[in-house]
Order: sequence, then C-alpha cells, then structure tokens
Amino acid sequence: MPMADVQVEQTIGGWRVVATYQDGTAGPVRMIIEPSPDAAASDLTGGISQTVLRKISTTRTDNARDFLMMERLRSEARPREVTPRYLAVLSATYVTLINQGERNPVAVIAEYLDKPANTIRQHVKAARSRGYLVTGSDMARGKAVGALTQRTVDLLGGS
Repeated sequence: MPMADVQVEQTIGGWRVVATYQDGTAGPVRMIIEPSPDAAASDLTGGISQTVLRKISTTRTDNARDFLMMERLRSEARPREVTPRYLAVLSATYVTLINQGERNPVAVIAEYLDKPANTIRQHVKAARSRGYLVTGSDMARGKAVGALTQRTVDLLGGS
C-alpha cells in the first residue's frame, strides 16, 4: 500500500517553500515557493533569486522524520548568530546522526546547511563547552560521541 505524500516546509529568507515527496521518490515531486507570512518587504525585493533556489533542500533522507529534523536545524541556523536554541537543535541532530551510525555527522550537517565543516565543528565544540552535549572519553580519540544534557532536553521541550 503506498504511503501518503509527505510535505516539508522550509523557510529561506523571506520565502516559504513547501516540497511534496511521494513514497519511492528521492526528490520532491512538487514545490511551492511563496512569500512567508512574516516576511519583510525588503526580503522579497529581489524576487525568487538563484541564491534562494540554491538553498532549497531537495535531499530526502531515509524517512520524513530525519528530513524534518534537518529542516528544524536549518531554520535555527542563522548567519553569524549562534543562539542557545541553535546549539540545542544542532546537538540533537548531531546525536541522532551518531545513533543512526553516521561516522561523520559534522560533514553531513555542514553539507546540509551549506556551511564549511570547520564552522560546524566549532559549533559542536561550542555546544559541548556550553553544556548542550555530554562528552565521553572516546572523544579524545577522535570519535564522534556524545549525548544530550538535561539542559538541551529542557530547552527543546523534550522533543
């Protein structure tokens, strides 16, 4: 029995993008790009630019839940702004990828956010030092390990 379509919403600048995925497809089968309800007029002046189009994620992970997790991270990743909420969502994404067996979660996150891996590495380091990730002894050997602290769980509302 075929699964229902999955719709994923992304916000890119002042634009709302709704991508529809069907079971068995690697990419979206339909996309709607429209001004987001809270967009400032200045965010829409240039129209739908190539920059906006390049930032639209068309990658579908193994399931919609993983895709939504990455979209949540993207929505928290603001240029030059490392907020407590961003670090909490980054930490949750990082730990989820590790638990799924990903050997290089930093590279996966960097590619998805279109940011340098070193930037994401520094953000993960900041998350550890600010108490969003529990560190383990394997970290000293270069392995990607960690768990969420209660602080992170509380900030994300147990989600």
